[in-house]
Parts: sequence; structure tokens; C-alpha cells
Amino acid sequence: MSEAVFSLSLMVVTNRNKSSQFSLISLIIVGISVINIAHTFFLIIAQRKREIGILRALGASRGQIRWMTMLEAAILGLLGGAVGVGVALLGILLTDWVSVEFIPDFPFKPDSFFVVEPVLIASALAAAILFCLIGAWLPASHAARLDPAVAFRE
Repeated sequence: MSEAVFSLSLMVVTNRNKSSQFSLISLIIVGISVINIAHTFFLIIAQRKREIGILRALGASRGQIRWMTMLEAAILGLLGGAVGVGVALLGILLTDWVSVEFIPDFPFKPDSFFVVEPVLIASALAAAILFCLIGAWLPASHAARLDPAVAFRE
């Protein structure tokens, strides 16, 4: 009996370790994504320096420049998230089709191997927008501090 309890507790600890490792890997991937988003927005700001300088010279406030950049980030996050959700849903449809066509019937075979709740799709879109906003915050602040005279010189 004690061997069974030890084996079960070892299995629980192993599963917790795997879950922790998966969470750590997910966190690293999210961090890298935020860095990539920030890098992309820094490049966008560098390429649009004159445009931002013109907007500042015409009276746009620092807050308006920051808001404009963050709005662009939110729109890109929404579009990227929508593409990601669309690709995932197509993958689900493809997997279910392969299951129907190529896997023989067996007892209790589900109609679909996936359950996609609307809250999951909404969460995915919200996460995409959030991570784009986090990644764009520093570049947006940099753009807002841009001096119009410096932008025209370069």
C-alpha cells in the first residue's frame, strides 16, 4: 500500500514540475514576444521620425503622439490575434476532418477533439492586444518625447 501511495505522490510531484516547467517556458516565450514587439515599434518610430516631428510642430501634444502609437499597437495586436485565432480554428477543423476521414471509429469517439469556448477566443484576442500594448509602451513614450527640431535635422 505504501508503495502505491509513494508512486502516486511521485506522479503528482512530477506533473507539478512539468506544469511549472511549461509555465516557465510560456513566460519566456511571452517575454521574447514583448521584446520583439518593442523592437518592431522602435523601428517604426525611427522610420516615422519626420512624420512625428511634423505632428509635434503642428501642435500635437506628447500625449496625443503616445496615444496614436498605442492605438496603432492595439490595432496591430487585434489583427495579429485575429489571424492567430483564425489559424488555430482552421487547425482544429483540419484535425477534426483528418480524424473523421482517417481514424477508424471507436467507442466514445468524439465529434471534435477540441472545445473552443467564446471566452477562450476573447481571452486570446485580449492577450494579443495587451502584449502589443506592453511592447509598444516604451517606443510610444520615446516618440512622445521626440523634439520636432531634432526630427527635422535627421
